[in-house]
Amino acid sequence: MAVIILGVAVTAFGIFAITRPTSWWFKRIGEDDDPSEDRLWWTRFAGLMTVIMGALIIFGGVLKSL
Repeated sequence: MAVIILGVAVTAFGIFAITRPTSWWFKRIGEDDDPSEDRLWWTRFAGLMTVIMGALIIFGGVLKSL
């Protein structure tokens, strides 16, 4: 059950990265300027990979509980 909760948390963080790439969570320390379009694209791409990883964690947790 804990693995499924972890997967949901990872997936939620990935969705947050896709929807709000300008959040302070994804800024570098000391960076006050708005991020460039390349950096926004990279953050969204990393969010997509995080969602996929979270889905795999959930899938593994479901298979483990069978």
